[in-house]
Amino acid sequence: MAEENETVEQTAEGTDEVGGSYDVIRERLVAQAKTLAERASKLNEARIAEFGGTELAVIGNERVRTENNCLPRDILQVGGRLLFGYNVFLGLRSETNPSDVFSLHKFEQDGEAFDFSAVPFEDGGPGFLAQEEFQSQFREL
Repeated sequence: MAEENETVEQTAEGTDEVGGSYDVIRERLVAQAKTLAERASKLNEARIAEFGGTELAVIGNERVRTENNCLPRDILQVGGRLLFGYNVFLGLRSETNPSDVFSLHKFEQDGEAFDFSAVPFEDGGPGFLAQEEFQSQFREL
């Protein structure tokens, strides 16, 4: 603490010559930022050593195509397929079906790209989408 006060006094004495209190404050903040970055880096290294870690990275960017223009709401992997839930304006329709707000897609890597081709509800994946019980409960909602 005494060393810090001496440094502050020494820096404050030379402020008129160097450029004012703005420069003093800026230098202190830069020094504190460097110290904080070093401490955060050490903490992160200790965390990785203790718990292990994997680097998250984006490996691709593809579009999921649906029958209607929609606003995505949720994406979930179910039964090896991609279940895509979305909001869509259906106009004058009196009834909404599961296929109007859900779509099922392949999720396969094809070279450097991904294949998100649509899959019918009846073909593989989560069988509940094609079950009559689910269909009737969905209509009741």
